[in-house]
Amino acid sequence: NIFQINELFKALFKSEVKGFTNDASTDPSEYGLDQPIRKISINLKNGKLANFVVGEKLRPQYFARRSNNGRPLEISEEAYKAGVKGEKNPELQIVARPGNTLTAPATGLELLGLDKPKVTNFNDVILHLGKVNARHFFVNRLDEQGGHTPHVVEIGAEIIGQMPLEGYQWKGERLWNINRFEINGLSVKKRGEPSLNLTYNFYASEWSATRSNENVTALLNINKAEKLLKKLTDVEVKKWIGPAVEDAASRLVEPDLKIEVLVEEIDDSGKPIGTVQRELKISKIIEGKSNKLLFGKTDTNPSYFLIDAETFQRLSAGLLEE
Repeated sequence: NIFQINELFKALFKSEVKGFTNDASTDPSEYGLDQPIRKISINLKNGKLANFVVGEKLRPQYFARRSNNGRPLEISEEAYKAGVKGEKNPELQIVARPGNTLTAPATGLELLGLDKPKVTNFNDVILHLGKVNARHFFVNRLDEQGGHTPHVVEIGAEIIGQMPLEGYQWKGERLWNINRFEINGLSVKKRGEPSLNLTYNFYASEWSATRSNENVTALLNINKAEKLLKKLTDVEVKKWIGPAVEDAASRLVEPDLKIEVLVEEIDDSGKPIGTVQRELKISKIIEGKSNKLLFGKTDTNPSYFLIDAETFQRLSAGLLEE
C-alpha cells in the first residue's frame, strides 16, 4: 500500500514533533520506551538500519477556568500546584481575565477534570482547577547495538494512526490479481434476479450467455460484457476494514451483487494447470438508502473492504438487451 507507506514516512520524517524531552534522559521507562507499542526498522541507502521505537505513557494534564463559565485553558503543573495552595502564578492571572468567558455553557468538562474541580480564589476571582491523565507518545531512535539513545521526542496522538499494526491496513488498493486472459467465465447474480452465466474465450474474443438454463447469447451486449470484464480485473478498494466487522458480515449473507469468476491458473512456463473459482460479494451499507460506499468481500481474503458506488454501478450494469 504505497499510500500507507508514504503516511509512515511523513510521520517519521516530516511531521512536527509535539515537544522535545530531556536529551540526557537515560530511563526509557519514563517514556514507555521499555515496552514500546511500535517498532519500526528502515533500510538506509548505506545498507544500515535505522531503528525507531514508540512508547506510550499516561501523564497528568492540568486545566483551569473561571467559575462563571470561563473558557478552559491548559496550564502547567507548577501553575496547578500554585492554585491549589492559593499562591500567585502568571498563568492563573491569564485564566482569571474577564475576556476568558464562554458565550454558551461549557461542555466536556469531565474530559478536563473540571466537572469536579479544585476551587481557588485568585485576586477575588473564583477559579476551577482540573487534572486528568492523558496518553502521551514518545519516539526514540536506537543505536546500532539496539540500545536507547538519549534523544527522545514527543509526538501527537494523530501520528500513531499513521503507523497501523494490522496487516490488512497495509494492503494495496487493488482488490485482486486477475488478468483478463486468465478468465474463462463469469456468473453475475443480483439480489432478486436469476444468475447470468457467461463463458468467455480471450483468444477468440467469443462470449456466450445462459440464464435459467436458457441460451440468451443473442441478447448479450458484448460491449457491456467487455467493460465488466475490464472493471473486474481492475477493482480498487477504498478502504480495507478488517476481518471482524459484524455489520459487513450480516449485510453480505444475502449480497446485493455476487460475481463468480472462473480463472484458469497457469504455471511459470505458461501452461494451464486447472480452473479455480473466485467470488466477489457486494452489499449496500444501509438498505434502501443512497450509499456512497458499500461493503465487499472476496473468498480469497478474510478482510472486508469498502468500495465506492460508481464501482458498484459498473459491476452491476445490465448486460442483456431485452
